[in-house]
Amino acid sequence: MPIKKTESIRPGHAYSWLIYRTGNSLAMQNALKDWLVRTRSGEVLGPFSQRELFEELNRKTFTWDDEIAQSLGQWISAQTLANHETDEFTLTHTRNQTITKSVSSTFSKSFGGTDSNSEISFGPNFQPGDSPIAASRMGSSFTPTPLEPEELTPTPDAISPSPSRLGRKISEGSKTSYEVSSLPPRLAPLIVSVAVISCLWVLINNFRIHSKSAPEHTKSTQDADGANEGDSPFVRNIYTLIRTGETEAALKLLTQYNEKRPPKGDIEYLIPYAALLITTEEDAPSRARKYLEQVLTQAATPRMKARAHHWLGYLMLSEEEGDMGESHFLESLQLNPKDAAARFNLGVAYFKQKRYSQALDYLQLAELEVPDLWIIHIFKGRARAAMGNIEEAQTSFKRAVDVAPERWMTYLYYAAFLSSTGKNEAAQAIMRAMVTKDPQYETYSPIPLSYFKKKVTFSEYLEAFEATMGGTLSEEKELGKLYINYLINGPSSNEAKRIEAVAEKGSLMAKVFALKVALDRDAPAEKLKLVLKRLPSDLHDFGYYAYVLRGDARTRIGQYSDAQEDLLAALRLEPQSAIAQWTHIALLTKMQKPSDAQAETKSLLTYHPDYIPAVVSGHNY
Repeated sequence: MPIKKTESIRPGHAYSWLIYRTGNSLAMQNALKDWLVRTRSGEVLGPFSQRELFEELNRKTFTWDDEIAQSLGQWISAQTLANHETDEFTLTHTRNQTITKSVSSTFSKSFGGTDSNSEISFGPNFQPGDSPIAASRMGSSFTPTPLEPEELTPTPDAISPSPSRLGRKISEGSKTSYEVSSLPPRLAPLIVSVAVISCLWVLINNFRIHSKSAPEHTKSTQDADGANEGDSPFVRNIYTLIRTGETEAALKLLTQYNEKRPPKGDIEYLIPYAALLITTEEDAPSRARKYLEQVLTQAATPRMKARAHHWLGYLMLSEEEGDMGESHFLESLQLNPKDAAARFNLGVAYFKQKRYSQALDYLQLAELEVPDLWIIHIFKGRARAAMGNIEEAQTSFKRAVDVAPERWMTYLYYAAFLSSTGKNEAAQAIMRAMVTKDPQYETYSPIPLSYFKKKVTFSEYLEAFEATMGGTLSEEKELGKLYINYLINGPSSNEAKRIEAVAEKGSLMAKVFALKVALDRDAPAEKLKLVLKRLPSDLHDFGYYAYVLRGDARTRIGQYSDAQEDLLAALRLEPQSAIAQWTHIALLTKMQKPSDAQAETKSLLTYHPDYIPAVVSGHNY
């Protein structure tokens, strides 16, 4: 099929154009019925063969917004799969290329506003990038935002991948593009249908191969931070320190090494050095920039240059300079197209530029590499909310909670979103659930170094909790506020004393919080026994964390059999809980079962590869 140069590309011929490039045909299809569909309502359809899958899509049995999976593979949206630019014909966009809007419905509502911490923000009537605290105070109204001309008129691309994702090449300032030559009217529908099937087969087959590279839950996001990339023993040790949470020690070693004037040509250490300066030192961006530019001007490897561009982009993003790091992230992806962190940060850069459709594109591409990274789903929710796609935004926020059920921050964003859409009761339920989870999980499993983030303090959780709970009068509200204040001020605070006083005649929640206070204080055995007597045998109404705390207390006073029972109960409620597994490991160690403790540590790292206590322990095996 000949291709001719023209002034535009017809959306109807986009699939045929791709078939011309890939040379694939219907003969490549697999007749096995091993594909399932999960709709947004939770209904599972299938199994289908590949041909049947495409036929059902054409019949609108399911949509681009639903999810598909092959056999026991991971679920992924049909839209994300269509967006995936495979290695064979990857379209890693450089600064001289553009990407068209995401294929989605036309939306006319958005979120917006400002707050001191722009990275935990939503809310109607102000710009995306604002605080859940402000969002929860704004009520349920939305402010329509003007649509770009491209969004005003639905086109065939609204139900199929846009030409840009299938190979359209556009240069800024130029209208030059490519188009398949025109087809006879009667043949066009048939050829387009054939092309649709073959195109999706290529994308699905590539995804199937790609998804086998790492099972779900097991791919560590720390890979992007260079944990396995150091060439010299010194740099490898630096990345090990970073991964085990010893960032201050790593920065100190790097500073000393830099002051001793390393041998000429030794520039690898400058990348983690600059990264730590950017993320931990508020007054060091100029130094970090100098070191990264030094890497780019010397004879660095492509991998090092990709990381240098990434961190220069991160620096601009954190300082909100210029294009928010867009050009550097694109340069990084040109050198390392499958870098999930660069894809994610480019999505965040587009989000901050209010280019929400493009942001969603790159967030979904990052999701392909690390499907269970909660922060990706949070930004997907924010982008979708800004586009007015409220239903899909809620799905993304819920997904963030589902993949990181112990992380308070996911509940914070979800509750803020629900509150901003007027679902106040649901938002309050989410906040109540938040305070029953492990509050130290954020500390023990921080966001991977390479992913853009802002530090959130318990003070911000307190403000959000108070704002979300609003004018409700309940013991849970008052206890929640008291508990978060305790987390701010510590075991020796007045809040700790008040919690213990309330627990004498209070609810189950008050009694569990009092046990937490006693453990934090390293209370003696006799004191722990008194606190334990307050608790009922059944702690299900509070949740898994109550069993973890009681199991910890019983371990400390030598009641190993009862502790084992509690911790197994916690794991039945939350099988992948990091704190439940880690507390169980401590019990197994005290019971002198090192092989069982080692096996459980490996299991914990399977689900939480960046959980610092387990990472540190794993280095001893």
